[in-house]
Amino acid sequence: RLTSKEALTIARAGRRRGPRPLEAMSRNKTVPMLFHKIKKSKEERSTLLYGWYHNTPWSRYNNFSFFWSEHRPIRKTVVNHAQRVKQIRTFGSYFDTAPSVMQELSQEGPFTLFCPTNDAMDLIMPSAWDKLWKEELALFLRHHAVKGKWGVEDLVAAAAPTRPPLSTIDAFTATQMGAIVRPVPETQGELRSLANQRLPVEVEGSLEEMNRVVRVGGATVRKFNVRCWNGYVHLIDRPLVPAWR
Repeated sequence: RLTSKEALTIARAGRRRGPRPLEAMSRNKTVPMLFHKIKKSKEERSTLLYGWYHNTPWSRYNNFSFFWSEHRPIRKTVVNHAQRVKQIRTFGSYFDTAPSVMQELSQEGPFTLFCPTNDAMDLIMPSAWDKLWKEELALFLRHHAVKGKWGVEDLVAAAAPTRPPLSTIDAFTATQMGAIVRPVPETQGELRSLANQRLPVEVEGSLEEMNRVVRVGGATVRKFNVRCWNGYVHLIDRPLVPAWR
């Protein structure tokens, strides 16, 4: 038989070790945990709304990068881009000697500027620049600019096909009859530069076969659709020489 002192000690120990009452939990802002829940991410809950089906952990960053690159405000003009980018800085440096062209291409536009790379500008002998007057240098620079915003898809659409391509059935029938089926010729159209001269546009290959080549004035477009405030900049592999007279 326990004494009153021993019973009081056991009661205090049991109260200390037992569960706390709900009122004490509420005062401490804690509630009993009923179940464990693993929260799904937004991409897993709705891939159509929050992200793409692939690359789930980084899909929201992919969306952010798309809007940052396609919808962010751009303050540089096509001339600023030609002067700042190291790959085409040789071509951009000649705008300093033609302030009228620089002022014209710094307007709202829009304009499309075809910039030869530094390696392409090295194809011109240094002594040839000394023979050009300021008017001829301005003509050279204007011949690389086109009025309007011409992306690579617009350039491809501007090139009108010379003849419609043969369908698969027509090509098979012509082959069975012994005819020589030649490949579809390159499509060709033209633009008009600010120098009021023709710039033929040629397209070879197709985007589906990953071998499409776009040429403007005989120069191959190496990099395209560089967005600027007043238009597009395309990088080409050779300079566009105008007709001087």
